[in-house]
Amino acid sequence: MTSIRKLSSKGRLTAKEKVKTEQSASIDESSGDKVALEKNTLLNRRILLVEDNRINQSIILGVLGSLYLTADIVEDGLAALQRLKESQARYQLILMDCFLPKLDGFQTTKLIRQGEVGQHYQAIPIIAITANVMQSDKEKCLAFGMNDFVSKPIKIKRLEKIIYRWLEVDELTLSQVKRTVTSLNNTIVNSTDTQENKTPSELWCQAEFMLAARNDIQLAKKLVLLFIDDAPALLNQLKVSLADSKVDEIVSYAHKLKGSARNLGAFKLGQICQKIENNPRCEDKEEVSLQIKTLSKEFDLLMKALQRFNGN
Repeated sequence: MTSIRKLSSKGRLTAKEKVKTEQSASIDESSGDKVALEKNTLLNRRILLVEDNRINQSIILGVLGSLYLTADIVEDGLAALQRLKESQARYQLILMDCFLPKLDGFQTTKLIRQGEVGQHYQAIPIIAITANVMQSDKEKCLAFGMNDFVSKPIKIKRLEKIIYRWLEVDELTLSQVKRTVTSLNNTIVNSTDTQENKTPSELWCQAEFMLAARNDIQLAKKLVLLFIDDAPALLNQLKVSLADSKVDEIVSYAHKLKGSARNLGAFKLGQICQKIENNPRCEDKEEVSLQIKTLSKEFDLLMKALQRFNGN
């Protein structure tokens, strides 16, 4: 199976693409299972993932990889439209994040349905990826022309079910894929169960995180490393926007940090970000100061746990 990769200007893979390449390589090592599925049409399905969060990208790629599927990735709506216009081979499914830079998932979907990228894509299945699970949010996804949705943090079984349904996978292929996935999941990683790596569940739900990473210790460590690399800058941006009372920025940064935290099983940090996102117009200086202090404390504790997990 070949994944599309971009080269840097010097001809080397970027750090982000290196992570994706290593994930694909680890999947390809399961050659025995792959041979058994070589002739299935499932392997030839093309998926476009429109997602700007690197952790979300890696988790979804990990799930797709275990199903012997891969995806091309773009990070905003405008890039998605451009890719659909220029791609010579057609995509069969789009996984669309709702909140994207430049052009959000709702408007992107609307343009696709209006024929902006050609009549052949007007009916393509578009699956919304959203951090919100209220009934009104679900209705909004459907109103803009999306066919289905999955909520963050990504639930493996839910995503699998939706992909199978909209790619119209037949029962024979489905049973073969399930046997393969079961075989891969039977390898449980015990190295993370040592006492020194255990952290309070209210700080970090490590078990749920490992489940999302398919109990793949290498993938798990890569996801943790992505968070360690990306999250501090995001936290600082959120703290500055809180201090300056910049409502739009508060909502944007809180939403992004919330999504990344939840995908790692850091639900307490995610909850703090959710409260900030829902109340960005707070003018009480003491309350804002307390928000920043609470946010920083929880973040620091989480980072120590993640670094311990990665052996740092």
